[in-house]
Amino acid sequence: QMEDSRLFSVDDSALLRAWDVETGTCIQSTPGHELGIKAVIARDQQIITGSLDMSARIWDVRTLEHVATLDCIGDSVMALDFVQDWVLCAGTNSVKVWDITTRRLYRVLDGCRWPILFQDGLLYCAIHDSAQDIKVFDASHVDPKNWKVLDLLKGHSADVTALEWFNGTLCSASVDKTIKLWRAEP
Repeated sequence: QMEDSRLFSVDDSALLRAWDVETGTCIQSTPGHELGIKAVIARDQQIITGSLDMSARIWDVRTLEHVATLDCIGDSVMALDFVQDWVLCAGTNSVKVWDITTRRLYRVLDGCRWPILFQDGLLYCAIHDSAQDIKVFDASHVDPKNWKVLDLLKGHSADVTALEWFNGTLCSASVDKTIKLWRAEP
């Protein structure tokens, strides 16, 4: 994740690192979590990291000081995303929707899991009980309690491991060694 001229990285060592993009050197690192860190995002002078220790932590982007912890009890945080003023913490059996301002858990999307992707008002996530399928939510409403399931994308024969958006197309990768391209019909 990049902010200004710094790039932020995380890994299984549980460290949050800041890198100088121009020189390629690590300029700062801090212990981030008790277990490996699987995700990082940055926005509005904040960095958020997600970990196997079942938490997401918020950091000050300038100092890398720990600001707050979002406790995701019962689920590791494997992926993070922003949707409007909400942060999504996706684990192995749920997606938790947090109010970034109050830092309170607002909604749990049971049955959804990582990977997740928010694009053009739509939220895509793998399904816990059927990890080879992708659930599509209309996430354009300002209130996540009003997000509704629009579609279910079936096509993989094993767990979906990545979701990306490229040239107007949803791309999904899977343990089945395939990449599927999903284009929305007009």
